[in-house]
Amino acid sequence: MATILVIDDEKGIRDVLKTSLELAGHDVLVAANGKDALTRGEQGPIHVVITDIFMPEQDGFETIMHLKKTAPQIKIIAISGGGYFNPENALKTAEHLGAHYGFNKPFNLQDLIEKIDSMLKERPA
Repeated sequence: MATILVIDDEKGIRDVLKTSLELAGHDVLVAANGKDALTRGEQGPIHVVITDIFMPEQDGFETIMHLKKTAPQIKIIAISGGGYFNPENALKTAEHLGAHYGFNKPFNLQDLIEKIDSMLKERPA
């Protein structure tokens, strides 16, 4: 079991991910943007962060850069519907900044859970 932080400004996406990941056996924290996520991270060790790219207050790019500096051991998955941009370009930028994987919205929840499980097997004991 791992602690996963879901960051997305869309409440519906946060709720679906929280429920799905909890059913898969994980502890899940949620935040509406990167700024809010920083306070959630103080609640204990986070193993995986799933972050949307385009959000108010602090976007996913800023959040990824912050995490890579302050907690480089955390695995990061970027998700994006693209906003005003092509989602593939946004996800490539996120991966360049340090995200381990990217998923276009909408995505298959089972694929996401399998990717998380794979990432967690790679983490040091």
